Order: sequence, then structure tokens, then C-alpha cells
Amino acid sequence: MAKINSSDISVEMAEEYGLSKAAAKTYTDFIFNSILKHLEENDEVNIKMFGKFKMNITAPRNGRNIHTGETTKIPARYKIKYEMSRALTKHYNQNGSEE
Repeated sequence: MAKINSSDISVEMAEEYGLSKAAAKTYTDFIFNSILKHLEENDEVNIKMFGKFKMNITAPRNGRNIHTGETTKIPARYKIKYEMSRALTKHYNQNGSEE
């Protein structure tokens, strides 16, 4: 399994559509920054045939230091929740689990 990053996506876009690498990077950065901007504004980002992104806030809670046993307060945190679209779920589950 390969790991890819936004630069890899930009290179693929440049090769696929005959763009310069700089232009493809600009487009890729715009898309990801736009998604992040809308999540920060508490918007739900729904990309058809791919899925939904939504910002969630976990409640503050009490935790315990596993080394000392001391109780500590864990602050609220922001988390991005992703949910696959029905089409994507169906695509990957149509023939059962094939790993």
C-alpha cells in the first residue's frame, strides 16, 4: 500500500490534464484549503460520489495518567469526521470483502 500526499495528487493532475506542475499544485491547494475553510466555518462538506466531512467537537472529560494513576482533565478537541457516500460504500462492498 502506497502513501500519497497532496504533492503526489498535484503531479498526477498535471500529467493527466497536461497542466504545469505549478498550476496543478495551485488547484490542489485551493481544493484542500476550501474544504478546511468550510469546516472551520462549521459547514458540512459533501463531495458527491465520495463522502461528507464534518467538524465535531469532543466534550472535555476526565482521564488518568497510566504511569502515575493521577486524574487529569482532557480538554475539548476538534475532530474531522468523514463518512463515505453510499455510492463509494456500494462500490467497495459490491463483491464482498476481497483482501
